[in-house]
Amino acid sequence: MYFSCVAPVAHFLLTEETKMDRNFQENLRRNRAIRDFTQQQIADVLHCDRTTYSKYEHGTAYPTVDKLYILMDFYGVTASELLD
Repeated sequence: MYFSCVAPVAHFLLTEETKMDRNFQENLRRNRAIRDFTQQQIADVLHCDRTTYSKYEHGTAYPTVDKLYILMDFYGVTASELLD
């Protein structure tokens, strides 16, 4: 009985998390493309490897909070605009 109640909630949470991840990835790509930057140029701003930044755009790794602040400042966007 307990599991039948938990499963729909767990599915909803995973779906929302996946949606947020996808939005973040799309927002990273869009912000970079609009400004005509390469992944290498953004990686240089973040002081990381291009492969690391590529992982952010593909959702296989996530930037630290300090790197998020750098991205927000660099693009002139809010956390909500970057993450949602």
